Amino acid sequence: DIIEACDAFKDFGTYYLYYHGAGKNSDYQIGVAASKNPLGPFKKYEKNPIVKYSGKKGVWDEMYVACAMVLKEGIDKYYMFYTGRNPLGKDGERWDAGLATAPGPLGPWTPYDGNPLIENFGYVGGVVTVNGKYFMYGEHPRGASRDYGPLILATADAPEGPWTMYEN
Repeated sequence: DIIEACDAFKDFGTYYLYYHGAGKNSDYQIGVAASKNPLGPFKKYEKNPIVKYSGKKGVWDEMYVACAMVLKEGIDKYYMFYTGRNPLGKDGERWDAGLATAPGPLGPWTPYDGNPLIENFGYVGGVVTVNGKYFMYGEHPRGASRDYGPLILATADAPEGPWTMYEN
């Protein structure tokens, strides 16, 4: 069994720790745990996983979902940016960036109909807004390890995009 931390998020005095995990019989899916203290203890949400991979052949999130990052806009609009993996890339796999929305930090999370936001983006690392513009940072996996690669950046004027990759 594997659990890896993705993002921490504070909302109305509660800290949410988003993570992806895999069991013996499943690939990565996204879960969340909550605490009133940023140091914990964190309690796993009983309805985990909150975002599941589709398992549908040829779909952007066929094999797994991971690397969740949450932004809140307004009182009840939450955006989760995350990575989906599928076997469609030239090297036998591809990591796309996707989006889900929810009315609260625990969900229910609804995947965006226009997913993937960015094909072959890599691992979503973080999303920030500056003066109304969205900046999505990540790491594009390379080589045998896949946990190391160049930093990447895409920008958009709205969470749904369109997203433009930074060329340098």
